[in-house]
Amino acid sequence: MEAAAFAFSGKNRYICIMNIFRTLIFAAVVGLGAPVAVGQGFAVDARPVSSVTGTASDSPSKSELLRRLRRWVALTFDRSDVVDLLDADNGTVVLKWSAPLTQPSQWITASLGETCVIDMRDGGRWRLQVYAPRISWAVSETASMLDEMGMTNEEAAADTRLIGGLAQRVYGGSMDWPADETLDKVVAAYLEQLDGTQQFRNDRDRERGRATDEYRAAERQWHILNDVRRGAEQYNTSLVQSLSRALSLPADF
Repeated sequence: MEAAAFAFSGKNRYICIMNIFRTLIFAAVVGLGAPVAVGQGFAVDARPVSSVTGTASDSPSKSELLRRLRRWVALTFDRSDVVDLLDADNGTVVLKWSAPLTQPSQWITASLGETCVIDMRDGGRWRLQVYAPRISWAVSETASMLDEMGMTNEEAAADTRLIGGLAQRVYGGSMDWPADETLDKVVAAYLEQLDGTQQFRNDRDRERGRATDEYRAAERQWHILNDVRRGAEQYNTSLVQSLSRALSLPADF
């Protein structure tokens, strides 16, 4: 029994974790061929998660707002296919986009994706509604390359184990996580775990700033999750501010 447990440590354990993680990603990719709710790994609520309204100070027409919006899209996104629907008659534009989110791990990647509905009316009135914001996880190219070379990396194993484990326990195996209250609770739980972990073994370690291995591991887990969650919130805040400025920009210069 001890030999079997030992054989599952180190390299074998890392390869096993990577295989499980790949299986989860494959399941998510296969799901894209199914209806939207299944492909995303969670039910999409028909209600917006946020709604922001505004009025351009120069009271432009609906067509002028649309012109400003199209210019903003061209300058903001590096892909032209983010425009999923453009209804000029009714003044409605639907955007579907994704953007990478920064976090401390080089072994996994995270991106934010969502649907934005922008309605415009004569007189400069506009409304931005956000639907189904989600965070998508994947193994990084660096981690995949190490795995293919059969190289062991405990940090990579820990990071993939964190995300793969949460995907199984909380999100039904999906690598697409709704950016909602559930994720907030997950982040809060890992912060509570960090607060309850001994940071220093003695005063000498405290003076040297030498935290325990357990504390550093718990801190890294919390940072990965918290940085991604806060990054998604900050991105949406910046998006609204940028859109508001763009729609309020007069035609002349």
